[in-house]
Amino acid sequence: MDETDLIDQALRPLAGARFYRGNALRRTGLAPGATSAQVRRRRTEVEAAARLGMAAPPGAAGPPCGPEPSASEVAAAFDDVRREPVLRLVHELLWVWSGDDELSAAHDAVVREHCALLTEDWPDRAPGPRTPASDARWAEVLGAWARLLERDDLWAWARRRAAELADPRLTDEVVERLRSRVPQAVLAVNVDIAAHAAATDPEAAARHVAVLRASPLPADLVDAVLVRRARTTKREVSRACEAAADRAAADVPSTPGETTALLDATRTPLRVLAALLGHSDPSAAASRDEVAGVVVNAAIRYYEHTTVDRRARAAAVRPQLRAAEELAADPHLRERVAENLRILARNDEVIEHNVRNSFGLALPDTGRSVRQETELRLIAERREQEERAERRARLAEREERLRIAREERERKAAAEREAQAQRLLEAARRRTEREEAEIAARSARAREAAARIAAEQRAAAATAAANAAARAEAAVSDTPVRGTARPAVPDDAAPAPPAKRGGWLGRLFGRRD
Repeated sequence: MDETDLIDQALRPLAGARFYRGNALRRTGLAPGATSAQVRRRRTEVEAAARLGMAAPPGAAGPPCGPEPSASEVAAAFDDVRREPVLRLVHELLWVWSGDDELSAAHDAVVREHCALLTEDWPDRAPGPRTPASDARWAEVLGAWARLLERDDLWAWARRRAAELADPRLTDEVVERLRSRVPQAVLAVNVDIAAHAAATDPEAAARHVAVLRASPLPADLVDAVLVRRARTTKREVSRACEAAADRAAADVPSTPGETTALLDATRTPLRVLAALLGHSDPSAAASRDEVAGVVVNAAIRYYEHTTVDRRARAAAVRPQLRAAEELAADPHLRERVAENLRILARNDEVIEHNVRNSFGLALPDTGRSVRQETELRLIAERREQEERAERRARLAEREERLRIAREERERKAAAEREAQAQRLLEAARRRTEREEAEIAARSARAREAAARIAAEQRAAAATAAANAAARAEAAVSDTPVRGTARPAVPDDAAPAPPAKRGGWLGRLFGRRD
């Protein structure tokens, strides 16, 4: 497991409203920097009190964060503190230190104010109305977090604490990764508050997002956290749409009740997307179009493939089509919904005319005879059939265009793969040629070096042979020779006295010095 996974695992219990409630130190009552002996002693006290049915003795001081943890949560927190050093470092960083230095005071002030705001704005019930004063407090605490997280001495404390825990998983890379992840975790708290407020108070959710965007934390970081939370909501919408589309494509078309259930299930997620990303954001608009498309398809399939009275079918699907029209952002989809609503209106007129004509009811005073009305009814029915055929033709044409586009994409992809393969082969060929050229150059240099060494060896051997010959010649001459050459003697120099034979030569010829 790499550094990112370890930190994500440590931050997972602190998501949303549990940013402080889920802190392992808060649940166990331990103080940051507690030794192993203190951890064991505190766990023994808590477990003994639980067995006796008594309240656990008070632990290290901390801000109030809502309901007390359960026994299983406390036991799991003790296990995490003992077994997960990365989690312990993260939770110590995000809990009060109760130190007496300036860094501890600044750190604890931010943590206490943030915890108080979170408890006020996200209680155990649905978020209530919020006031501009709380917006100002949120802006202030986010600014304080931004200043605190920029302090180098805060991360020097984190590195020092990692060294004290003495675990190989607590590397400098973990601390650096934590420095980039903590701001996202702080922002995610407010993003989750906005998402929960969107269901009941979209205006409050929009104000919360505005506070986030106005904070001194990096704007790209704010956007990334909003998009990450929105991605989860989009998956929720897509799962609901896929389930509804599968039912609509079955042999038995979806009932209006099932389609209405889809609209109800996606209403809150769509509000969340609008609050987090904005109503005009392409991603939020795509989710609305996805829901609207499924609703339109289900309504049309129900209208065309059920045997219920046509007027009842029209009355059942008309509200759904209007809801889809309100949701749709794509102009083509909106036009498709409007066209189907117009067809329903014309069908209702034809049905009303047929009913009146069949029962001999008085026709509206149009100034036309019954024969003319009948002809008009037949014309309307033929027009309806033609429109239905035209609609089917357009659908078939659209499917054909989609098929052609799909085949074109596949052809381009195959061509791109082929071109990529050719590029890879050409790169491999060039690499092979370079390697062969390098090998040939190295071989040539090696041959040159070998020839040079052989020449030097021959020259050295010749020099050694010449020296040996000179020494042998000097050994039998009257004059001892030193080296390989005689010294030059000037013409006007006095003749040298005859050399005395001594040494082994003298003894050889029977003369002594």
